[in-house]
This record gives sequence, C-alpha cells and structure tokens, in this order.
Amino acid sequence: MPRLAVMIRRELPPAEVARFAAASEALGLDEVWVIEDCFYTSGVANAALALAATERAHVGIGILPAVLRNGALAAMEVATLAGAHRGRLTAGFGPGVASWMRQVGAYPPSPLAALEATIGDVRALLHGATVRNERLDGVALEFPPDPVPAVLAAAGGPRGLQVADRAADGAILAEACPPAWAAAARRRLPRGGQLVVYAWLSAAADGDAARAALRPVVGEWMHRNRRAHALAAASFAPEVPPGAPLAEVPDAWIDELAVAGTPAECRASIGRLVAAGVDTVVLIPPLRHAAEQLALLR
Repeated sequence: MPRLAVMIRRELPPAEVARFAAASEALGLDEVWVIEDCFYTSGVANAALALAATERAHVGIGILPAVLRNGALAAMEVATLAGAHRGRLTAGFGPGVASWMRQVGAYPPSPLAALEATIGDVRALLHGATVRNERLDGVALEFPPDPVPAVLAAAGGPRGLQVADRAADGAILAEACPPAWAAAARRRLPRGGQLVVYAWLSAAADGDAARAALRPVVGEWMHRNRRAHALAAASFAPEVPPGAPLAEVPDAWIDELAVAGTPAECRASIGRLVAAGVDTVVLIPPLRHAAEQLALLR
C-alpha cells in the first residue's frame, strides 16, 4: 500500500516541530519525515520531537550525513528512538553535501564508500551483531531494537542506487524526481528495497496559480542541477537550454518534476509516482499554509 508523507522543512523553527508533526498526523498522513541540513536542526532530535508528538504516524529521518557521526553513535541514536517508539522509525543516510562536509572537516576520500561503510556498521549493530572492522573494535549495542528499523540510502545516481541495493534496505530520491527516474530507480533495486521519493507540493483550487508559485523553485533547481540523473530522465530533457537560468518553465515540466496544480491534478501526480514503483511519497509543502495545502489532498 503506497504511503503519503510530509517533510518537516529545515526552515521550521525547533519550537514548531512537534506542533507540525501532530497536525500532520491529524490530517491523516501516514508518515512525517525530518531532514538534517547544515546548519539548521538535528535530524535525530527532530525525529524524537516528532515521535513524541504523534501516536501512530511513522517518522523518517532523511537524511543523516554518513560521515558526520561515528557509526556506533549513529546506531545508538537510531536504536534509542526505535526502542522507545517500536515500529515507527525509518533512518536514512547519505554521503552529505560535499561543501558542508568540507566545511566541518569531514569530507572523506570516497563519499559513497563512506556511506556504504556507515550503513553496513549501523545495520549490523541494529540487528544485534558485534562489529569488528577497521572502524569499530568489538562494538555491540546493549539495546538493539525490535523490530529493527529500515535503514535507507540517499541515491542521486546509479552508483548510489547500487549502494542502496547492496548495503541498505532501500533508497531515498530527492525532490524534482520525474516518474521515469523513479521507475529507473525501482529497476535498480532488484532486491526489492523500499523506494522513498521527495516531491515539492503546490496545491490550490486554481491550478495555474499553484504552478506559478512553484515555478521559481523548479527553475532554480534546473539551473543548478543540469547534469542530474533525475533531470536527464525527464521527457523534456532534450528541450532544456544550456547556460543561463531559465527565463520560463513550462507547466508540463513542473507537472513532471513536482506535485502541483488542483487537488485532482496533485493526486494524479502522486499516482504516477506510485505507478512507477514508489512506496512512499514525501510531500514538501510551502513553509506557510502547509496545513491548508495538505488538507486539499484529503
């Protein structure tokens, strides 16, 4: 059964996280996802706030930079949350944004190798193993969780998806994911792992107004990510001009990269992602009027 979720945006102040999570659960959303971007708020702390403020909603952490924590500490944090809120947590790890990791002195020689190593250590510890390798010397958790939460890998391209399939329980795809890229990612997870996709949300009774509100965001993303695998998979990729920022983004492009338009059009966009093999669609609403837009999809 496909699941609908909402992201707690990084710009939301810590004092408002619990209230937002509770309101999202009251709207009937299946999951609430928190993120960890330098230098906003902690993904682990926000997950704790969201879990404590809700009763049934699943909480996802997407994502924790793999090199910002020792694997043993990361496993302890995840195990603590999963042990206190049984069956309600998913933990995502990624290689981290290169500029931020350099800024904090944590950029590794190979980000994907570091990601795979961290996920391997964390999953082994969560499953109750004693880990001995070049990173950990006989480490075991005192309270391995039951059930063990899924550990997902953020994937921006084929190599990241290989790591997700080989080492993790599935993959997380970032915003601006056309259905064709979601379908390609699903094919690259032959072990059948979970597939989570982030998607910008802009919903209104006036579909044109909803798209217009999102147009600058999509245009800026396309300018900064012209070589992204997700953009290359879009049907309109050959039409994207090189060079300067886009002066205009057609409605059809927005419809392919986001969940935008009237409530019916938004539900159709979500349906296309689900048909492509997505298990959880994590909506990214605008910071203001988030509850009103989410309510339109009920």
